Amino acid sequence: MKDGLWIEEEIKKVSRRIGEIRVEKGITQAGLAVNMDLELRYLRRLVKNRNMTLRNLFRFMAALDCDITEFFNEPKTNRNGPGRPKKKRDEFLGENDSKIFKK
Repeated sequence: MKDGLWIEEEIKKVSRRIGEIRVEKGITQAGLAVNMDLELRYLRRLVKNRNMTLRNLFRFMAALDCDITEFFNEPKTNRNGPGRPKKKRDEFLGENDSKIFKK
């Protein structure tokens, strides 16, 4: 990888691990924002923009009550986060509509 690109990839992994740890502990983004004394909007920007300063890592560590080394374990997922569950097409369609679209 070119210089700097590997750093960005590692920061993405740390960001994913923070999200995984938050979910494992059953903490919502809103709850984490409260624990960190941040506006929810600012917390989302931290995670999305991956502004992983040492100060922010320690803030996440304290709010998630975990060891900072947990952030550097390999993420369990390849995505940015668990996201919302996908809805099945039939949930959007009425009973008769789904019959029309089935072949």
